[in-house]
Amino acid sequence: MFCQYCGKDNKEDAVFCTSCGKKMKDTVAQSQNVISESTTIIETGKVTSKDKTAAIVIAIIGGPLTWLYTYKKDLAKFAIGFGSPFFIGFIGGAARSKELTALSVLATLGAWIWSIIDASIKRKEWYENYPNV
Repeated sequence: MFCQYCGKDNKEDAVFCTSCGKKMKDTVAQSQNVISESTTIIETGKVTSKDKTAAIVIAIIGGPLTWLYTYKKDLAKFAIGFGSPFFIGFIGGAARSKELTALSVLATLGAWIWSIIDASIKRKEWYENYPNV
């Protein structure tokens, strides 16, 4: 059974997580949750979990756009990672400032790298349990 807080795989009868020490969810409640979520997916045709590989590929290709893939948890990161370079570039272009334009390019590159690292370091369980992380 995976810890809902840190994603660590624990024994099925564990009461507390061996990694973070937090109390594990009741397995009966977890089973009922899985059944409920499965029923919802079947009824609505919508899959809520995400795939880590897809997130990393999106990050490599689209940079901060990867946070739209998990927008329910990462919308603030998207706003900062996508908005800051755009805003700095807009101000730099309007002011015809080479320094601000260069800063915008660096901010864009930084946001791109940040998004790849962020998508890579999240555990697979984080994506599988999304958005109930």
